[in-house]
Amino acid sequence: MSSNKKYFFSFFLTGEKWIKEEILTGKRNCDIIYFREKKTETEENGMLAEGMKAPEFTLPDQNGELHSLSDYAGKKLILYFYSKDNTSGCTKQACGFAELYPQFREKDAAVVGISRDSVASHKKFEQNYGLPFTILSDPELTAIKAYDVWQEKKNYGKVTMGVVRTTYLIDEKGMIARAYGKVKAAENPQDMLNALEQG
Repeated sequence: MSSNKKYFFSFFLTGEKWIKEEILTGKRNCDIIYFREKKTETEENGMLAEGMKAPEFTLPDQNGELHSLSDYAGKKLILYFYSKDNTSGCTKQACGFAELYPQFREKDAAVVGISRDSVASHKKFEQNYGLPFTILSDPELTAIKAYDVWQEKKNYGKVTMGVVRTTYLIDEKGMIARAYGKVKAAENPQDMLNALEQG
């Protein structure tokens, strides 16, 4: 290398491709190499990335019956994580999925919600709003942590741990096709239907 130039080599990871960026400045006689990884949107939001194998789980529904991810093999699955039954945002989201449920079924897609609430709480939630789809109870945070939705949340300056509203579209082979973090409760059901229509 020239004795009067300084080279910086930076590498950015985008998907599976390394991109080399070389910046040349005419200052001191030294060579510096440093590395930085560019995070994807899903990594920034602490979610599982698209193209990953969806983690297996087995959890009870609102009737106490066990459901596993493998039960949905061969069809698309809308798997959404929410914080608490019968709260404003979570009710809007659930009712949105309930309203569009016939259209999801037409596309051979299942809808499943997961929260920390008990089976009994889920049953009341189902009865209160006539929810036609499965909601799973995960008080031990098994699936919630496996799908990276148990995260720090800030509320009025206070930092606590909780479920970040997140929705995954899982394909027929159990792979994550789409990942949506920090979704808007009222808009999420229609957004997911649109995602199915887009293929």
